[in-house]
Amino acid sequence: MALLAGCGGGSETSGTGTAVSEEQGTRPREEAGAKDELVFVNYRDIRDLNPHLYAGEMYAQEMLFETLVNITEDGYEGCLAESWDISDDGRIYTFHIREGVYFTDGEVCDANAIKANFDAILENKSRHTWLEMMNLLVGVSAPDDHTFVIELSEPYYPLLTELGVTRPFAMISPAAMKDGSTMNGVNEFIGTGPYKLTEFVTDEYAVFEANENYWGGEPDIKKITVKVIPDNQTRILALEKGEIDMIFGKNMIDADGINQYLDNDDFVVALSEPTSTRQIVLNTTRGVLADKAVRHAIQHATNKEAISQGIFYGLEEPADTLFSRSIPYCDIDLEPYAYDMELAASMLDEAGWIAGRDGIREKDGVRLEMGLLYNSDSVTEKSIAEYLQSEYLNLGIALNIVGEEEQSYRDNMKNGNFDMVFNICWGSPYDPQSSLAAMRAPVYGDYEAQQGLEDKAEIDEAITKIMVSTDEKERQELYTFVLTRLHEDAVYIPLTYECNKAIYRADLQASTSPRPSTRFPSRTSTTKRRKRVSMKQYVIRRLLSAIPLLLIISFVCFVFINLIPSDPAEVALRVRQVPIITDEIIAEMQAELGLDRPYFERYFTWLSDCLRGNFGISYVNPTRTVAGELARCLPATLQLAGVSFVIVIVLSLPIGFLCAVFKDSWFDRLMRGIVFVTTAMPAYWVGLLLMWLVSIKLDLLPTSGNGTWRHLILPSFTVSLSYISTYIRLIRNNMLENMKQDYVLYANVRGLPQKNIYVKHVLKNSMHTCIVAIGMSIPQLISGTIVVENVFAWPGLGTLCISSIFNRDYPVIQTYVLLIGVLFVLFNLLFDILQTVSDPRLRKGDA
Repeated sequence: MALLAGCGGGSETSGTGTAVSEEQGTRPREEAGAKDELVFVNYRDIRDLNPHLYAGEMYAQEMLFETLVNITEDGYEGCLAESWDISDDGRIYTFHIREGVYFTDGEVCDANAIKANFDAILENKSRHTWLEMMNLLVGVSAPDDHTFVIELSEPYYPLLTELGVTRPFAMISPAAMKDGSTMNGVNEFIGTGPYKLTEFVTDEYAVFEANENYWGGEPDIKKITVKVIPDNQTRILALEKGEIDMIFGKNMIDADGINQYLDNDDFVVALSEPTSTRQIVLNTTRGVLADKAVRHAIQHATNKEAISQGIFYGLEEPADTLFSRSIPYCDIDLEPYAYDMELAASMLDEAGWIAGRDGIREKDGVRLEMGLLYNSDSVTEKSIAEYLQSEYLNLGIALNIVGEEEQSYRDNMKNGNFDMVFNICWGSPYDPQSSLAAMRAPVYGDYEAQQGLEDKAEIDEAITKIMVSTDEKERQELYTFVLTRLHEDAVYIPLTYECNKAIYRADLQASTSPRPSTRFPSRTSTTKRRKRVSMKQYVIRRLLSAIPLLLIISFVCFVFINLIPSDPAEVALRVRQVPIITDEIIAEMQAELGLDRPYFERYFTWLSDCLRGNFGISYVNPTRTVAGELARCLPATLQLAGVSFVIVIVLSLPIGFLCAVFKDSWFDRLMRGIVFVTTAMPAYWVGLLLMWLVSIKLDLLPTSGNGTWRHLILPSFTVSLSYISTYIRLIRNNMLENMKQDYVLYANVRGLPQKNIYVKHVLKNSMHTCIVAIGMSIPQLISGTIVVENVFAWPGLGTLCISSIFNRDYPVIQTYVLLIGVLFVLFNLLFDILQTVSDPRLRKGDA
């Protein structure tokens, strides 16, 4: 746990994965016998770890890279800088760089290397303007090898905090930069940290090994492996199986999951101090919320204790104020808004809000009605919204809850298109300074929400003074003023304090120091020649007919993505986690993505690029091409789909055949019952059930991942199950239909053996009608692995697609949809032709 405190920091999600060798990847750690190794899990891979940008996972960046200073519970301590001096006017910071520090590639980390990093960061300054110091920075210099100087235009007390945060002020080896720059990516992820990245497979795992030359001493844990498991339930099962040691992070496990382990002797649940505040923002410019009495009444009508216990099982404490008292400068005496429905009703009565005939209060003909906007991707926010809707109705308040996908939700929040909206403050170590600084500009919903306050100008002025104050007492007074005004103005309803959550194995605490040919009747050479010409014409005609269909598919893919109301440039910036997005930055990104060109020009350019195999660049990982991402993931999906297809054919063909031959027998009735049940079973549920039974209870197979043939069994059977049911029915019904045909009667009259009739005639003719269906199953299998891949952490196209949807990686989503559409058209065309070749009746009709 000490390691987590050191490398968890401000990470949004922290975790590590499982050992990846074939021998250790599926065994509990006790058998592997590696007590100096830690196996962690995360819901996605480490991505681009360039420390000067925002796309990579912060926990991984913090293991590799270091900053000038560290932020600890007791304040600041030296890191790459042993010490520092601050000028009397607070504008010049002189850092004394630690000697004997080297990057893991052997390059020395001195003041010159640090200046090279700052030069690279400043080259991309527009991406970092969310940090106030960027607006105050005059310049940096390195007077000698061990001295680094930062000069500001005004004093700025949070400077050390911003320098202590990994992104963007962590140091990378200048030799790893591209021509002295990092804005367009880096060659390698080389830092001075306690670990170095030794192995990485996208969407599967990453391995970090101890830096034996680390200036702070080699870490006790020699190896950390990060396994990627996107699904929450799969992570829990992998922990129980012993394939991972720990689940750690804010959103890596839900409250229900944690609750079931609270009294389990085999696992330990740990919670951090509050890191951020879950809140609802009230828009003081919108309708009834402009009335302060209404805002105060809503505060008293919000039962935070019930939310804490009922939704979070007490894992998130009720929040009385905008920031926890444990946050610097926030330990002030503010009277909480106690939950009191009678007091709330009295306040509304005094303010003139009287209940109408339908029970909803009214004043001057205006109903006491408002909306609550939430992120539809968040089950937690929806649950809270539904609870508040019921509670407020008892008070005579009509609360309309509206869920929107994340990007639309954020756009409406930023533009002030809400009455009430869920939000989360910036969290440690950015609070309170960064959260308050952002209130002065339309960054999130705070700016618009506060526009109706009479004292808005005073609040903004005080926040500005806080940032440049050099007097600690004055700064505390200013913070007290701002936080008191916001509290009394009732702009925010603090709900609960978020914290980092961990579940780890109890023993970890002690260990931390060829296809069959079809025969046709013989024909004369003249007939053969005529048929070959006819088939050639048929194939050409079908190919030509597919071209406009493929063009339509490409156009639909392009149009649908571009019909999304969110600006793709702004989405790309948000996906790359640029904290503050200005119009100038959006314009730069639009030019970079070609979005400033006419619509149809963009389509034909995109189509032309696609025909050449260029599908663009991933928003999430700007250093990776979409074609490269698809090429990386496609083999795993083809492997899974191929094995699943073989299972479908091997099982469904004989079972369907036997069900038809022994119609209405006990075997037929049993198989039909199984088919009926399995057809209704969703793949997600089947996968988790098999994982629990086969992996956890019977301990026969690994829960998830990729590496050996044993990892392939559960996901391939899960994928194939519904298809097996479909084809058993299809083969059975087709055979029963063919058994009614005249040729079967004639064969029986001729005295042919029943086995020959069923196999050589009935089954063969039944398969003709199955060919197209079987052919269409191949693209269905490829596209239908999405959910199963996510459940079993299988690193294929499905996992890539799910990840891209959650991350709004539009180029990848667009190309994936195009690929699946093209596969359906091509396989439909191919098996149409094969059916025509295999069925003499169709061939004759075509001739």
